[in-house]
Amino acid sequence: MEKERKQSRSHLTFYLDVIDGDSGKRLGKVGDISTEGLLLIARDSVEIGKHLHLEISSSDGSIAPIRFQSSCRWSKKDVNPNYYVAGFHMDFITDEVKQNIIELINDSYFDY
Repeated sequence: MEKERKQSRSHLTFYLDVIDGDSGKRLGKVGDISTEGLLLIARDSVEIGKHLHLEISSSDGSIAPIRFQSSCRWSKKDVNPNYYVAGFHMDFITDEVKQNIIELINDSYFDY
């Protein structure tokens, strides 16, 4: 999947919550992010091809929620057998959401 990516992902210095925007259910945490996609770390697997309205937020309210439409491109068991990882493509994001993600990345990420 890495070869299909057009943009490198940034690893944030903290884990943000990922919420299903339709049900309000917490899906997991952001593992890494770009303006085109994200890695979800979750307790449950996600169906490949599933379209979701996702919301990224912080449990302490330190960032405003970021909402966008996405689709799951891949999902598999993590190296930690208690978790799954899933790759999401951001199918549609507004310029405002894109700017919010850029600011989030610029404000806090691990530079490898």
